[in-house]
Amino acid sequence: MQREFMHWFMTVVVPILISVGSAVGVARSNVAKLEHRLTKLEGENKFQSETIAEQNVRLSKHEEEQKTMFALIEQIKYLSDDVKEVRVDLKDINGKLQEVLHAH
Repeated sequence: MQREFMHWFMTVVVPILISVGSAVGVARSNVAKLEHRLTKLEGENKFQSETIAEQNVRLSKHEEEQKTMFALIEQIKYLSDDVKEVRVDLKDINGKLQEVLHAH
């Protein structure tokens, strides 16, 4: 009876224990790999989040600079229009001076 039990134990229980042990070892190995991968991905995610935040700051600064440039362009347009008006006025004044000088 003891011999039959040992035979049964060696042919049934031991292979099951080996299979379960192997499965547990593989599962632990996979868990460790996945944890390492997750840690790596979290680090990359943090870096990307910081990069996005920095890019948003740069974009905001660029938008402000662009608004300033558009305001300066508008002022230059108005100044250009004013200079044109001054030229026209100077031509009128010059023409009137010439008329006065020729009249004398």
